[in-house]
Amino acid sequence: MKVIIFGHKGFLGNYFLNTFNFALGICQIELLEETILLDADVLINCAGASNVSDSLLDPVNDFHKNVLLVNQLLEKIRLSGNSHLKFINLSSAAVYGNPQILPIPENSLAIPISPYGFHKKIAEEICLEYSKCFGMQTLSLRIFSAYGRGQKKMLLWDINQKILNSTGKITMFGSGEESRDFIHIDDILRQVVLAINNADFKGEVINVGNGKETKIKDIVHLYKKHHPVSFEYNFNGENRPGYPLNWCGDISKMKQWGYQQKVSIIEGVRDYIKWVETL
Repeated sequence: MKVIIFGHKGFLGNYFLNTFNFALGICQIELLEETILLDADVLINCAGASNVSDSLLDPVNDFHKNVLLVNQLLEKIRLSGNSHLKFINLSSAAVYGNPQILPIPENSLAIPISPYGFHKKIAEEICLEYSKCFGMQTLSLRIFSAYGRGQKKMLLWDINQKILNSTGKITMFGSGEESRDFIHIDDILRQVVLAINNADFKGEVINVGNGKETKIKDIVHLYKKHHPVSFEYNFNGENRPGYPLNWCGDISKMKQWGYQQKVSIIEGVRDYIKWVETL
């Protein structure tokens, strides 16, 4: 199976490039030539913006990276004539906003609360459009809270950076009661492979998570427990605009395909701490 990793310099893209056999990394759409597309079996779009706060500051840039780019990739594939190529767009649970029920099934009403979430939802619709109108094989994976070695953003990186710049006490946003469905990059890979082998590729959306709700305060406590440097922490009670309060994905589809979590949150956090200590 020949896989193109578009956006291979990012957290997920770099990991996929170094994990899939016969993978080719492309970072610019101008380099995605017809001969390359005709020789590929799967294209995984790992490119795009991935910061909620940045999308609020510059929604136009977010639109270009998360919507327009997806349209351009699909059009490139359509014009190449490779109708057998499977296109996987890495979407986000941000499309759900603040869900009304947990765990969140894929058919739950998607009401984004940030430009990032809206744009990911639009990109999903474009994938469905190209499947319905042009018979192309497309799939959107709604990834929940990804983490792991190499990630220089999101919660664990934020904790680490605050420790480095503190005098023994750090302050986190929110109340600590907020929750996320954390999934390690190794387990994301397992679910991507399951999707490649089992999904219909008719423009559908599928959750990628562990189906487990973990509170932010418990993650910070876990980080403190395993970090070599002692520190204290508190929460400022301020909710960040665009960020949901609670997340937990319904991953029934992945479980039907045989998915089992391999990396526990404890193992994942400990491994992440070991990694940042090497930087």
